[in-house]
Amino acid sequence: MLGNKENNKQILRYVLPSVSAMIVSFTYNMVDGMFVGQGVGPSALASVNLAMPFTQIMTGIASMLAIGGATAMAIYKGKEDTKRANQVFFDKYTVSDYCWTIHNRGRFLCLNSDRPFVWGNKIAAGTDGYLY
Repeated sequence: MLGNKENNKQILRYVLPSVSAMIVSFTYNMVDGMFVGQGVGPSALASVNLAMPFTQIMTGIASMLAIGGATAMAIYKGKEDTKRANQVFFDKYTVSDYCWTIHNRGRFLCLNSDRPFVWGNKIAAGTDGYLY
């Protein structure tokens, strides 16, 4: 890989927990799908599968902000530019706050409507007990 065994150990030390967390997350999603499919029914499973891309997009945005912000802060801290590192942290926090505010306002509006995210009567009819 990098030719230095110490670097390889250091990389694995940081990569393995991240990969493990992703495996646990995807396993949880599969098991949740099994329980919803068996316990509530196929219509509820369809609604979970329709909502999953939105969940993955939000997870991707959160990861992008966290990893990118931490990397930029580490670069500036390495250059001993604490003022710029603090500015990067503040910018990352502000963007993250805006993203979650928009997300939560959208979710609030959808949950207060009569039928949030209706893709058809069959799916909506099977999800009343699951969503509320």
